[in-house]
Parts: sequence; structure tokens; C-alpha cells
Amino acid sequence: MNKTQSAMRALELAESRFRAGDGEAGVQLLLEFSDDFHCAVRLREWAVAERRLDLVHSTIQATLTADLPEAAVSRAVLQLLQGESSAALDALQLLIHAYPQLETAHHHAGRALQNLGRSDEAAATVQHALRLRADYPEAWYSLAHIERARGCLLESVDAYRTALRQMPAFRAALLNIGITLCALDQAEAALEPLDQLLRREPDAVDGLINKGLCLHILGRIAQSRACYELALQHAPDHPLAHFYLGCLLNEEMETGLARSHLEAALVSNRSDPDVLTELIGLLEQTNDLAGAASKIQEGLAHAPSHPGLNLEAARLDRRQGRIKDARERLLALDARALPTRLAQQYWFERGLLHDRAQEFDRAMEAWERGNALAALSPRRKQIDHNAFSRRCDQIARWLEQGSPGTAQCPDDPFPDLPFRPAFLVGFPRSGTTLLDTMLDAHPDVVSIEERATIEAVVEEILQPEGGYPNAMALLNPDALIAAREIYRRSIQPWLPNEFRGVLLDKLPLRLLRVPLIHRLFPDAPILFAVRHPCDVVLSNFMQQYVPNEAFVHFDSIADAARMYDQVMRLWRQMLETLPIRPHWVRYESLVADPAAELAAASAALKLEVREEMLDPAQRLKGRERIQTNSYQQVAEPIYRRAAGRWQHYRRWLTPVLPLLRPHIQWLGYDVEND
Repeated sequence: MNKTQSAMRALELAESRFRAGDGEAGVQLLLEFSDDFHCAVRLREWAVAERRLDLVHSTIQATLTADLPEAAVSRAVLQLLQGESSAALDALQLLIHAYPQLETAHHHAGRALQNLGRSDEAAATVQHALRLRADYPEAWYSLAHIERARGCLLESVDAYRTALRQMPAFRAALLNIGITLCALDQAEAALEPLDQLLRREPDAVDGLINKGLCLHILGRIAQSRACYELALQHAPDHPLAHFYLGCLLNEEMETGLARSHLEAALVSNRSDPDVLTELIGLLEQTNDLAGAASKIQEGLAHAPSHPGLNLEAARLDRRQGRIKDARERLLALDARALPTRLAQQYWFERGLLHDRAQEFDRAMEAWERGNALAALSPRRKQIDHNAFSRRCDQIARWLEQGSPGTAQCPDDPFPDLPFRPAFLVGFPRSGTTLLDTMLDAHPDVVSIEERATIEAVVEEILQPEGGYPNAMALLNPDALIAAREIYRRSIQPWLPNEFRGVLLDKLPLRLLRVPLIHRLFPDAPILFAVRHPCDVVLSNFMQQYVPNEAFVHFDSIADAARMYDQVMRLWRQMLETLPIRPHWVRYESLVADPAAELAAASAALKLEVREEMLDPAQRLKGRERIQTNSYQQVAEPIYRRAAGRWQHYRRWLTPVLPLLRPHIQWLGYDVEND
């Protein structure tokens, strides 16, 4: 067998290896005969599709000397690699005119057209190549790319899968199936091809990053973070890994670390609008409005129409009182063209702007749209919608059975803590954050905002024995000592050394765990935040929350009202059956006469009011980022526009008034005006 015959035999064997899924073997066979023109052409197609730039140039060089049409294709491919798409297209069109059956010329002409932004022509040209040769996986791959660019994501996935069927070891096709499924909001399905890729290449950085993104979308935060961090171990300067990890840490309120990763993502491109958008959001939420404004100006100078930057600019305009400017900027955006995550932010922000402009019908329509998008989140599919209600029912049954385990026993050890614990509870959006920041400004108070403290006790002590509240009956002296030690450890990261003051532990819905708090710390003050039920229900409906078992109930006024009713009935049941005497703090009084209401709350904690507690600038000075959606309000001078806001939305709240009226009356609000 001569050399030419050997090369042709190697080409046949390589194709069979590609079809069998052994891509490396196929490539090795082609490399052995890379000086053969036909083997070099086949290797060129594979290397271009797989972005193996180390092989692309050598294979192209091997084909350039021949006086054959494929040599002209190679020269055009080289021009494409050099960014000369127009010249490449001109050469390929001349070649197609001379050799209309040359499928590789049609394929790369389609790539050139796509590079030039002519997607419809690009798709038609690559489809023509596939009519000439249907078993052309690299052309199917190019068609998939073009379809994705045209917004035809389902067609794109089908084309990638066709390429993968024809060449099962097609790495780039496997990766892009995952990427495109993720873009289709099918993050769970996207994990399968990405995991398949990572089984082959455990250190594949692009696979790790995109798997991390899918896990992040699904709310599997620890696994997502591990993927991003592993990607950065392999590629410490990878901007996308830094960006996505920064986004995750921003969501998790790890502000300093989030900022460092976002700034690292900007090193290679200081004007990247997506990274700047995330960084601006972080700065705005930490009340660094000057820093946010500077970054907005920098970003819009390079990308004036970027929707994320314009959304952040509108948000900043609103916060600084430029309602007209914010409204005009936001309404100029096309919400239909926004990705889902940005569209949610758009509609919630638009609702706030319409509310400030007293356009209440339009505000409600915007919030309804935002909540409708939130309900479609992939994370929602991971959450049992009935879990929170079942938890409330379980506590109610336990209370009806006499709440076993709540009574203090003579041999209970006294809590031995160097600080004085106090707890701030209430239904979300009842003013807990405003009160928390006021009290935290006192030099003898340290606030822990929405951390898993009592929850750590439940997880480690009660969960193994049957869970809360039933396992409370097993709280003997040794268990109490262990539980208090777990609590002490859980709060330690946020306490100054040798702190002896009041530890204010704030988590609104922890009111469901007040019986456990009372058993662990019988003398600990409990502050209960109160606000008009209609305002509470409306305010929760207005928020864009990270979904959990409780917050999934705020997508509609009706569902939010049902949840409020269940929680408050349970709270009243606790107060009627247990020796719990919380101090009530009324939101409306706190904003109308903050000095008086704060004085009463401080007295309940055995503190004296300090002047800095009433000054927003002093309250937030040195305080880390506010953990809740109330961060904007507490950073401003106290205002009253949120008190009684529900009256503007009465017609939407009228259907739930029968459910809320008993709570309106019990909490001491005017029933006649509801």
C-alpha cells in the first residue's frame, strides 16, 4: 500500500472513529497523515469547530500549496480567523460560483455572513451546504450557532444534537447544548450534557463555569460556588468565572468578596457592561451612590443602550428623587427583549416608579408582570409550595396538644452567655429593618440580621430527634446546654471580642420559633414589629425576593394574604397559650414619631435612646450592607409615604379584606376605614 492509499485508509478510519465517539483516535490518525491534503482538510474542519487553534494554522498551511478549490477555502478560513470576514466572503462567493457543489465553501461562507451580522443569509447558506452533504457535523454545529444568534433556541439545540449524533465526541457541540438549554431556562436539563463533558474532562474550565451557572440558577448555591472556585483554580484570571462567582457572592451578601471578584472580571475589559451592571447594583445596595453613579457614567459611555446599565441608572435616578428622568429612561427600554432575570428587575422597578408618580394602575400592572416572571423561575420548581403551610399546621397542632417542651423546668440550667440576647420578629415588611438599624446604632447593641442562629439549634439538636416543634419535649438540661452552645457559636462571627451588650437577633418569620427562643432564653426580650396588614400584604407583593418556602407566597395579593392570615393566627395562638409577652413596635408610630416609639423599644431592651439612633447617616455609618429589600428605605430620612400606601390599591385588596379584617382589628387599626 503506497502513501496515498495509506492516507485514504487513515481518513476512512478517522471518520469511523469520529462516528464511534472516539474523537481523539480520529484526530491522531489524521495527524499521522497531516501532510496529506485530504487528511489536512478533514482535520481543518474539526479544528475550526473545536476551536483548537493550535492545530488550525498548521492544517491550513498543509492545504495552501495545492492548486485545488479546498486551498482557496483554507485561505478564506485563515481570513476569518484574522477578522477579515468581508474579504473571506468575497473569496468564497467566487469559489462557489466556480464550484457550486463544494460544501465546505458554502459552510464557511455562512460563517462569514454570520460574522457580518447577516444571520438569515448565513442560515440559508449553511443549510445549502447540508443539502450537499447531510453528514457534515461541523456545518450542523455552525447552523446551531447561527440559529442561536437568531433567537431560535429550540432549533439551535436540535442542530447541536444532530452534530453530536454524527460525531459523538464533538466537545463544542456538547458544551453548547448545555449553554443553550440554560438560555432556554432549562437549567436542570442543561446539567446532563455539561456533566457528560466534565466526566471526559474534569478540569474543563468552560464546562465548570457553565455548570456553576446552571446550579446557581437552580438555587444550589454551595455546588455552584464550588464549580466557579474550581474553574478559577485552573484559570485564575478567567473573567467569566470571576463574574459569575461575583454575582453569586453578591446574592449571598458576601459584599467584599463579591466586589473583589467583579473587579477582577473587569481587568481584561474595563468597560464590560454586564460586569459593570452587577458592580453598580452592589454599590447601590451598599449605599455607595457616588460610586454607582461614576460606574454608570463609565459604562454608558461605552454602551449607551445597554439595558442593565440603563436599569441601574433609572434606579439611581429614583433613589435621588429624579422620578421624571428615571421614568423616561426605564420606559425607553424594550421589556420584551430583556432576558428573564433583567425583565423581573425591570418590572419591579417600573412598579416603584409608577407608584412614586401616583400612577397606581400602571404600578400594579408592572408588579403583576414582575411576579408572573418570578413564578417561572427554575428555582421555584425546586421548592415545595405547600411546605410552609404544612410547617404552620404542624406548629398549630403542637400548640393544641399543650405545646410539650415549652415549660421551664426546675433543673433547667440558667443561660450562661456574656451578652444579652434579644430577638426582633414580625411578618416580613412590618418595619423590622428600620427598627433594627436604629437599635444597632446604639454603642451597646450589635445586630445580627437574618442569619441562621436559632435555625442552627433546630438543625443540630431538634432535627435528628423529630424536628421542631415536636422534639422540644426532649430538651433536658444537657440538651439545653448543648443548644445554647450551638447558638453561641453561630453568632460568634458577628460579635466583637468580649462583647457584653445586647445582641439583637433579627429574622421576621422567626416568630414561628418563639416557643423555642423562650425555652432557651426565658428572659430574653422579644420585639414584635406591627404594621397595617393591608400595607404588609401589598409591600410583600411589591418585592422581588430570592425564592424560598415562605417567599413563594408573595406572587399574588391573594396568596400573600392567605399566608399572612395563617402566620398571624398561629402567632395569636402562641400568645394565648404560652407565657410570652413581646414588646410591640408599631411601624406607623415609628415613622410618625420615631423618638417616642424608639424610646419605648429601647426601654424594653433596658437601653437609653442615643441621638445617633435617629440619624440615617449615623445609623448606617460603619454598618455592613443591609440584608433585606428595605435597604433603600433605611438609608433615607424617615418618610411616611409607605404608611397607608394600600389605600391607593384598595380595589386590588378589597377581595382579601374579609381575611385580613380580624387581624386589622386585633392589631388595633381602624376597622371602619379598612
